[in-house]
Amino acid sequence: MIIVFEGGDQAGKKTQSTLLAKKLKTARIKTKLFSFPDYSTPIGKEINKYLHGKRKFAPQVIHCLLSANRWEKIDEIKKAQEQNSILIMNRYTESNLIYGLVNGLKLEWLENLDKDLPRSNLVIVLD
Repeated sequence: MIIVFEGGDQAGKKTQSTLLAKKLKTARIKTKLFSFPDYSTPIGKEINKYLHGKRKFAPQVIHCLLSANRWEKIDEIKKAQEQNSILIMNRYTESNLIYGLVNGLKLEWLENLDKDLPRSNLVIVLD
């Protein structure tokens, strides 16, 4: 099962995803927490530079980078799925859809970027 926390900046995604992971682990439910973008990867570092104004990208490019950042972690995600009952994601594919639509990109194009990634079972949106 994949549970995703989505919402705007400072909505509490990290706090709530961390609290849920701790609660599930306390209940002895095997759980793995992921956070996207993952700034520790090569692509994640480029995304971080973009978010801090050190890089400029067209909307299509940044959305490709955000998707590629998830693809960088695909082996880790699949391994976690095999070893854990629940994966918790602090942001996931749904963020790319929402922000892409706001940036004027087509839904079908955005969906294709992540179409073969594992799907979310539950999305919790915080405001």
